[in-house]
Order: sequence, then C-alpha cells, then structure tokens
Amino acid sequence: MKRLILFRHADAQPPKEDMDDSLRVLTAQGEKSIRMIEHAFSNILRSYESVAIITSEYKRAIQTGEMLAAMIDSSITATASCIQDGDLDALMRIVDTYSQDTIVVVGHQPYLSDFAFELAGVSIPFEKAAAASFLLGSEYVRFEWYVTSELLTRV
Repeated sequence: MKRLILFRHADAQPPKEDMDDSLRVLTAQGEKSIRMIEHAFSNILRSYESVAIITSEYKRAIQTGEMLAAMIDSSITATASCIQDGDLDALMRIVDTYSQDTIVVVGHQPYLSDFAFELAGVSIPFEKAAAASFLLGSEYVRFEWYVTSELLTRV
C-alpha cells in the first residue's frame, strides 16, 4: 500500500503582471516556515520506509521540495507538469510507477484541494506549507491526516 502526501509550497513572491508565474520564488518568510517545520516534518518523513518527492515544475514548488528532501538527506525525484496543470489522472499514473511506499507531491492551490476531494471526498484548504496524507489501496483511497505549518512548529 502506498501513501500519498500532498504538500503545498511555502509562501512565495506575489504574482506580477510582467512576471511568468512559474518563476516566482519563495520569500524569506516562506523559507523560514519550512526551516521551522523541519524537526517535526522530517520525523514524519523518516517514519516511512522509503520516500520519493515529486514537485510541480514551478520554481517555488521545486524550492519547497528541495528543502523537504534535504530534511531526509535526499533529493527531488522528479518534476511533473501535471501537478501545476491539475491533472490528477496523469499524476496517479506517475505515482504508480514508483516503488517507494511514500510519495510526497509538492504543488499549488486550488489543485491540491481538488486532488484531495477527487481522491477521498475530503475538503482541505491547504494553507501554505501544509500537508495531507492519503493511503492508496488497490480499490480505495483513505484520508489519513492534515497538518498545517503552524501546528508543525509547535511539535
């Protein structure tokens, strides 16, 4: 059985008319928020046997994924356009190709909320630097947990 963890990127530069959205980077506060959850979230990730990290192709998601990967002395496994495009079917085909038991997907709103609803019928707001976990059975998907960065900093 696989576990899918959906993780929203941390705080990024605000959108600008003259800037390609894919090039927006994390703010200093966004980077700080990931550093602040490092202890708690790395313990979560290390509790699983094997972890792969897939991010959208957008810079802010890649930066977030790199910081998550560094927590467990790893690296991003792949980037995938289906994450920023909101294509759950394509994402699940990619997830199915991995042998790791836990796949972390770093992405964006509103697509992460859409994915959660399509997978398990749950409505999750996905604040920045928040995560939700789902168990992927052969015939079902079960929502497991949701945690915000604020809660993780208290652990």
